Amino acid sequence: MSKEQAEYLEALNKEELAKKDLEGITKQIQDIQAEIKNLTPEVEKLDKLVAEQEELLSSIFKGDYGSQKENELESKMDMLVEKRNRVGVAKYKWTNGKVLLQHAVNQLAYAVKKWDELGKLDKSDTKTMYTMATEARNNLSAAIQNLQNTQKYLSNIQFPYCKEDEIKTLQKATANVYIDMMTTDRHKHALNCFSVTHKRSYALLQWFDSVLTSVIEKDFRSASDEERECSKQLRIERLRLMKESVEKDGGTCNLDAILSQLEGQEEINDKQVEQELVGLTDADDVPGGSEGSSKDMPPPTPMPLKDLAPPPSEEMLFGNINKLKDQYTKEKSEFTKVQEMNKQRLDQGLQEKLAARRNRKKRVQEE
Repeated sequence: MSKEQAEYLEALNKEELAKKDLEGITKQIQDIQAEIKNLTPEVEKLDKLVAEQEELLSSIFKGDYGSQKENELESKMDMLVEKRNRVGVAKYKWTNGKVLLQHAVNQLAYAVKKWDELGKLDKSDTKTMYTMATEARNNLSAAIQNLQNTQKYLSNIQFPYCKEDEIKTLQKATANVYIDMMTTDRHKHALNCFSVTHKRSYALLQWFDSVLTSVIEKDFRSASDEERECSKQLRIERLRLMKESVEKDGGTCNLDAILSQLEGQEEINDKQVEQELVGLTDADDVPGGSEGSSKDMPPPTPMPLKDLAPPPSEEMLFGNINKLKDQYTKEKSEFTKVQEMNKQRLDQGLQEKLAARRNRKKRVQEE
């Protein structure tokens, strides 16, 4: 081809790749809008239940807390819920990112396979060459989208493999597939680029799996257990206060039976939370999910775990959780000070009343 023909072909290829990117992004926007629409009724239902609970507690305890312990447990519960939510969001993002990454690895493997086969064809068989080059290009394009979307999911995380400059190199090579297939040297150079990116994407997938299993899932279980235990203690304290109120008015309350029923419901809710934190599983949910398959191809040689990059810091994964703990400690301290001041005022008022009472008795005796 002449220089002008090669440039024209490259421009057409870039245009088609841009159209594919646009289609992928448009589908993502539609999926997000549909998800928001589906979740809105659930959010409204939850807000209504929270408002009803607050109204009920306010009426039972006459607008105040039932006890100092209830206040402390509720404050701690708020902190633990926020902590579990942050870890849960991280688990959701990393799980979905891992699924996108798995598709990218498969697509890169298929592209490498097709590109390698293309190099063994007779150069006169241009139709088959263009067909294979297009298959490789489509899978490379889909893999690039999935790698970029994985990074968008975790925009605050610096990936140790498949960094931005590597993706740009892969994009450039993808845009030149129809030119690179014409000569042996350029074909081999492109094959090396695709193969190296495939191996590094697999190392990134290993890293994701390591972070999920050794850090995030472990912290999520720990945060869930902490929240569950605090919720149980808060529930027991509130039921104890309600029982006292009922018995004070001459009624009866089977506290053990109520607790047993609530614990069964809590177990169901925990399973629902786990089900909600599941990543994408359908190939239609990711760019190029229906492109070529590489299930029969062995993956690259896994990188030894000791050689994998270290996991991100806790703050990068979950945000500043220590700030939540500090806020809880500060609020607890302020509440304790207020309680002590109120107690001192009550004691002072009681002493003044007793002193006045003694003075009255003394005056009566003197009279």
